[in-house]
Amino acid sequence: MSEWKETDLGLLPNDWEIITLEKLVNEERGISYGVVQPGFHNEEGVPILRVNNIKDGRIIIDEVLRVDEEIEKNYQRTRLRGGELLITLVGNLGECAIATKEFEGWNVARAIGVIDLNRKKVNPEWIKYLLSTTTIKSIINSWANTTVQATLNLKELNQLPISLPPLPEQQSIAAILSSLDNKIDLLRRQNQTLEQLAQTIFKQWFVENKENLETDEVGNLFDITIGRTPPRKEGEWFTENSSDIKWISIRDLGISGIYVDTTAEYLTSEAVERFNIPVIPANTVVLSFKLTVGRVAITTETMLSNEAIAHFKIKADSPFVSEFVYLFLKTFNFGSMGSTSSIADAVNSQMIKGIEFPIPDELWIEKFQPSIITYFKKIRNNTKEIQTLTQLRDSLLPRLMSGKLRVG
Repeated sequence: MSEWKETDLGLLPNDWEIITLEKLVNEERGISYGVVQPGFHNEEGVPILRVNNIKDGRIIIDEVLRVDEEIEKNYQRTRLRGGELLITLVGNLGECAIATKEFEGWNVARAIGVIDLNRKKVNPEWIKYLLSTTTIKSIINSWANTTVQATLNLKELNQLPISLPPLPEQQSIAAILSSLDNKIDLLRRQNQTLEQLAQTIFKQWFVENKENLETDEVGNLFDITIGRTPPRKEGEWFTENSSDIKWISIRDLGISGIYVDTTAEYLTSEAVERFNIPVIPANTVVLSFKLTVGRVAITTETMLSNEAIAHFKIKADSPFVSEFVYLFLKTFNFGSMGSTSSIADAVNSQMIKGIEFPIPDELWIEKFQPSIITYFKKIRNNTKEIQTLTQLRDSLLPRLMSGKLRVG
């Protein structure tokens, strides 16, 4: 067993050192923030990464913004070459990801720091995982300037204390954690592909041929209920105790996949009874229709939600399955319910209940629903495996990053 020493970051093995981040970077580029000029939806120009592109240790591209080449050339210091560590400096501080070679030639927005690490001293993946630990996140958050929104300046970031095992051990630890993350990412991408296939089939059958279908309002076809929020001032109704009932928010829908199975908050059973909060059965489609309109998911167990979320409960004699409802709502144009500028405020529960839902004949239903259920079962199995791998990674990470679990 290793001998231990007391440090500013807690007990660490004797052969680990504490060093500031600035001493681990290449002098040529060091740590810099990106392009000050905001990006635009142009077809030409240099693409940039923004804060919302960095999440859960990954770079996620939903839309690409670009800046004019004449502006970007003044920020060559943060032009990506591949291998840099990116860190968010505004908002949700300390989110990290490694810039892979596919982003070579891109740049980053002002709210992202680019850290060019010296690979002879440190493994970039080690730093990425270290920055996700509770200890380092606490330090970063304690330094945040929150006058308007949380921000982190480069002077402080340079002084961030880094615990550093020998380089071979850094590489071994990073390899273990990266292997788990790569498996998780592969399963997520499989789920995206499976969902796209299901949506393509749905559109071919029920969107492109909708003129041949009868319709009825969803309020007539399903039992539509709306969630509820207990008084926030009475904090005893809200918990983070997993033995209580999961309470879905719009944010929870934003970070879930098809299946929502985790929530940031829970409600007590006493709250449900006291405020008559509608209970959502397992395998029910839920839809956000306020503030952020159109987020859709399927519950995995009995849940609750706030008042911005509608629940599409399937009636006992209904020919439809939740997967069909999910695909319909995912492909529905909510922009048709109000102007682009007012849609977030314009949609209400009565409008949701009035949405026209396609009613195919029994033969179509018999052919279509079994095929999409197969896709969704695979997605659900992948989702469960993602949860298992994520729990394993999250349990290993603090032990590996503190030296409590040593690897060769």
